[in-house]
Amino acid sequence: MYRLGSIILSLFLSGLLLSGCSSDSNKKSSAQAQAASGKEAGPQKLLEKATFTDLQGNKVGIQRFKGKLVIVDFWETWCGPCLQTFPTLQDLVEEYPNRFAVLAVTPGFMDKPEDTRNFVRKNDYDFTFVRDTDSLAADLGIQSIPYKVFIGPDSNYIRTQIGSRGPEKDYDEIRSLIKEHTKADI
Repeated sequence: MYRLGSIILSLFLSGLLLSGCSSDSNKKSSAQAQAASGKEAGPQKLLEKATFTDLQGNKVGIQRFKGKLVIVDFWETWCGPCLQTFPTLQDLVEEYPNRFAVLAVTPGFMDKPEDTRNFVRKNDYDFTFVRDTDSLAADLGIQSIPYKVFIGPDSNYIRTQIGSRGPEKDYDEIRSLIKEHTKADI
């Protein structure tokens, strides 16, 4: 009986890890409301107009990363699956510094700006850390994190990924996208 309980607990915890962390919001997102009314803007249009605020208060847009594959990674400091993907993303940033960038966006579900600043001070990741000050997470209908949006070097939307597939699979998938969508360093 003890073994069966351990197996069930392991499966439950694995499911949580793969699914990601949810916000406490039960409200209908503006993206869902737009879709219901037939006025959905779509990720491409939303991302083109999106601006974020970095930890120094400066505005940052997707265009800043033109020429690189960019992951707009919605995360927060309390989200275990989010933090588990960071070493993999860091490895890829180091391996492809001229072809890949991470825009780490905290949507403000529970984190305050000081939570993010403290995390960045304690961790050495080569990401651009920003806050979602224009409600992009709500406009995209994000209900759980990690939530990654892949943007090509031409600033065009490629795809979205919710959750994590584990370090090895995430690495392989993102590496394939980098090779497919960017030119080799000269």
